[in-house]
Amino acid sequence: MPLILDGYCKLDNCTDLSNPVYTYRIFMNNQTISSPLWTLFSNTNYMQNESPQSLTFLPSFFSINSQINNWLVEFNVAGYDSSNQLMKGTASLNLVANQLPTNGSCILIGSANGSACSTIYRIVCSNWHDPDGQIVRYEFFATYANNPNPIQMNYNRIGSVNLTLPAGPSFDSNRVNVFVRVVDDSDGFIFFNISRVVQIYPDTIAMNEIMSDILGNNLSSYMMLLKSSASMQLFSKNFICFLFMINDDSDYNKIKSNQVDLFKSDSVI
Repeated sequence: MPLILDGYCKLDNCTDLSNPVYTYRIFMNNQTISSPLWTLFSNTNYMQNESPQSLTFLPSFFSINSQINNWLVEFNVAGYDSSNQLMKGTASLNLVANQLPTNGSCILIGSANGSACSTIYRIVCSNWHDPDGQIVRYEFFATYANNPNPIQMNYNRIGSVNLTLPAGPSFDSNRVNVFVRVVDDSDGFIFFNISRVVQIYPDTIAMNEIMSDILGNNLSSYMMLLKSSASMQLFSKNFICFLFMINDDSDYNKIKSNQVDLFKSDSVI
């Protein structure tokens, strides 16, 4: 998102000034905010003036100038009052660019071929560091070809997790990709794509048994026992896996008509 700054006169919004002139100056500093070593920044690329009193930093401004941590924005106004006296005013704002987590990596441990919702995989992230704060969360996602909405599988603060993966689409040989979003204490984040790709196949027998139990309201079924237990996180994880299995476009077309009944069932809602 762009950063938009608006400047204005505190007293009567400069209505008493004749033809007020507004200017912005940008300074940079790679030391600390309190350091006197501010240097005028003259490159106005990736900045816009929507009006004389506003300044917009485009989203790419801070990423392109990522080597600069501290900024000072100076807003100036000058004009003549009713007595033809030159009046000036200045205000400034310090900006500190959040530095994103860096230097780390993540790996996926487990079989090259697995079954949806049953084969256990382990994701391990290590050596991540936040230069100006701390890392507060690791979010683990699965995705596959032509999927506009990645599946968030879990999250924690330690950077490692054991989990199961949803089935990959049959049109892409059931391949599943995993990536991690590393989040710092300023809500800055970076994505790490794990290069290893695994093939996750739907468990047809288990899926059919679960579908039959749910539609038949069989309270002894595994899914029903999970739902009635205190472990809602475990139930949610397995139920999401189950939903992605029945939405696969190859093996389950014959039972998709039952999905409406599934979502109407009081045992699931």
